[in-house]
Amino acid sequence: MIDIKNLNREMCPQLVRISKLRIIVRILTIIVYTATLCWFAYCLFLSFFGWSIGYEPSGNGNTWIYIMGGFCVFCVLHITLMNSMTNLKDHEIRIMRKALRQMFPDATYLASCSVSYQMLKDSALFGLFNMENNPIVATGYGCVKFQEQDQSTSIYDIGVTSDKAAHAMYHLPVIGYLTILYRTLVRPIFGAEIESSQHSFRGMFGAYPGFKECEGNVILLPDHLEDKIGYLAHSIQSYKQQNGARHVILEDPEFENLFEVYADNEVEARKVLTPAIMRRITKLRQSFGKNMMLSFSGNMCYYAVPIPNGFLRPSRRAVKDKELFEQIFQEINIAYRLPKELTLT
Repeated sequence: MIDIKNLNREMCPQLVRISKLRIIVRILTIIVYTATLCWFAYCLFLSFFGWSIGYEPSGNGNTWIYIMGGFCVFCVLHITLMNSMTNLKDHEIRIMRKALRQMFPDATYLASCSVSYQMLKDSALFGLFNMENNPIVATGYGCVKFQEQDQSTSIYDIGVTSDKAAHAMYHLPVIGYLTILYRTLVRPIFGAEIESSQHSFRGMFGAYPGFKECEGNVILLPDHLEDKIGYLAHSIQSYKQQNGARHVILEDPEFENLFEVYADNEVEARKVLTPAIMRRITKLRQSFGKNMMLSFSGNMCYYAVPIPNGFLRPSRRAVKDKELFEQIFQEINIAYRLPKELTLT
C-alpha cells in the first residue's frame, strides 16, 4: 500500500522548484502577451487612423529604431518564455513519472499522447457530429495505461478546443479575427494556466469496451452544467438536432439529482440504465467528488471529467496542497475501476 503522505513529503522540494518556475513563466507570459497585444493595437491604430491623419513613420528615423529595438527585446523575452515553459514542463513530467511509478507500479505513464478524433466523435460528449459545424482541436497532456491480459486501459488528460473562431472567421471575418485575438492573447494573460485557458474542456477522458450492447447513444450530463457551460450546452443541442434525441426521465431521484439523461432511443436508455447501474453510477459520482459526463454507444462506455488544471500535471497550488498526490491517486484509481463498477456480475 502506497504511503501518500510520505510521497507528498518526498516530492515537496521538487514542487517548490516547480512553483518558482511557474512564477517566472507567469511574469514572462504577462510581459510577452501584453507586448504582443500592444503591438497589434499599434498596428491597428496605424492601419485605421494613422494614415488618415498623415502620420508617416518612414519619415521619422527614430520610430523605426524604436520599433526594431522593441522587436529585438520581444524576441529575447519570447525565447526566454519558451525555454522557461519547456523547463517547467520537463520538471512536471519528471515528478509525475516518479510519483505515478510509486502509486501505480503496473501502469505506464506517457507524457505525450493523442486521442483519436473518431473516439471523441463516437463518445458524443463534445458535439462532434459534423466537422463543418463543430470544428475541434484535441490536445493530449499525458495518459496512464494499464495492461491486463489482452486488454489495455488508457486514462487521458486532454484539452478539447471547440474551434468556433475558425468557423466564424469563414462566415464573419471581423468577429472571427477578434475571437482568435481574444482567445490567443487576452485569455492567457489572465488565465491561471496558459495551456488550459484556450480549451473549451480540460480534464480526464477515457473509454471502455465490453458493456451491454446499446443501439444509438445514451448520454449522461451533470444536471446543472447544460445551462452554465455554453460549450456543453451547444454540444447537447447539436446532439439533439442531429439525432432527434430527447431528455429521458428515469425513476431514481438520487440519480436524477446528479445527471440529466439524453438518448435517441428511450427504450435503449432504460435497457442500459437499469436501477442497479444507476445506483452504481451514483456511487461512482459521489466517490469522484467531481462532475462526470458518461455516454454509452455500441458496446462502449465513454467518460469525461472536467478538471480545469488537468490531473497529470501538478496544479499551480501544488506546494500548498497537502493532498495533491492523494487526489491524483483517487482520480486515476476510480477511473481505472470504472468498468468493474458498471459491470454487473
